[in-house]
Amino acid sequence: MLHNLITDIGEYLIHLNLDDVIQIEDSLKSYRNLKDYRSLFLSKEWILAYCKIYNPKEFIFVKSLHNEMDYFVLEVTNDDVHFLGDPFNDYNYVNIPQNDLIEILLLIKSLTKKRIIINCFPITLSIPYSSYRIDCGLHWCSNGNLDVISSKVLRMYKREKSKVVFTRVEPSSEKFEKLLNKLLEERIKILKVKSIDGNDSSVNDTFSSFIKTLCSDSDISNNIHIDYGLCGDKIVSIGLNFRHGSNILYYLRWCYHASNRCSYGLIHDIENMQINRILGFRIIDFARGNESYKYRLGLIEYN
Repeated sequence: MLHNLITDIGEYLIHLNLDDVIQIEDSLKSYRNLKDYRSLFLSKEWILAYCKIYNPKEFIFVKSLHNEMDYFVLEVTNDDVHFLGDPFNDYNYVNIPQNDLIEILLLIKSLTKKRIIINCFPITLSIPYSSYRIDCGLHWCSNGNLDVISSKVLRMYKREKSKVVFTRVEPSSEKFEKLLNKLLEERIKILKVKSIDGNDSSVNDTFSSFIKTLCSDSDISNNIHIDYGLCGDKIVSIGLNFRHGSNILYYLRWCYHASNRCSYGLIHDIENMQINRILGFRIIDFARGNESYKYRLGLIEYN
């Protein structure tokens, strides 16, 4: 079996069929040292936590010969090859040029004889390269302009916001672990009763263990916080966020469903956008997905 191959496509080094993350650990970069906030899924902390919990049997490491920050990792399973970035919620980000990426994936497909999964969908040779989106998402630029929010949502927010008190909690707080556990438990309860795409592998206790392991890594603790909303003595919303420079990745979120007149989730989002603007954050990235609430909040779509 091939173990190392240097391609002539963009001059990338491809390590095929690695069976231990220790073989590439020195090449992985901590999240705080990576150049983009979306690089969370390429970070040393993310990949080591994934390998610890999911114990992949085999994976592939692709690295630029010119820039040590430009790399990505793929997991090899019995049936396919997929990003060891974020296979859970259909969101990945790769630093290398899109055309180089597709060429490399097609080469790996030919060498491994397996399906290549991009954003939960198999790669098909007949589809133009431009159809593959690795870094799709929706983000909201924090310019403080509430006018972009739906008028109906804004009226609800102004009417109900005084009922909810918001607090930001860092990993060093005694509350952090308890809030993280509640977020993961409540999220699973809600998603299990909904009609869920079978590709979502995050609706289980293993994913929860992975997130807990990731958040317990001291190297990433300065880049994580939880925001939660309290109505009286009841927790009504929780959000897990990853921050990098002046940007925030809004990764996991849960809210208690109150009524059609009050959305704790939307109140949580708007309040946090306001708080983060005051704190100097430039972008709040809500990740991939075209859920209607994102448009009601006035989010800006990017590819």
